[in-house]
Amino acid sequence: MPAALKKNAAPASASSETVAKRLGVAVRRQRKAKKLTQEVLAERADLSTNYIGNIERGEYDVTVSTLRRVAVALGCTTSALLDAAQL
Repeated sequence: MPAALKKNAAPASASSETVAKRLGVAVRRQRKAKKLTQEVLAERADLSTNYIGNIERGEYDVTVSTLRRVAVALGCTTSALLDAAQL
């Protein structure tokens, strides 16, 4: 994982926990709907497999740029992921 992502990867705070979890569920559902493994998604988004897992479990508040990379790797838009998470 690029060093810049490690610096920006902050554990989800109590106030944002629900947002992070809902977004994580949306990412996981979209990934599974596309029949992708975490490894393939991580490679396509240029992120680590562990980072994808952390996102899916709602453990990280992702930046907009990281969310965009994940969305592009999933073949959807960031707004589609946010809509799926009901955010």
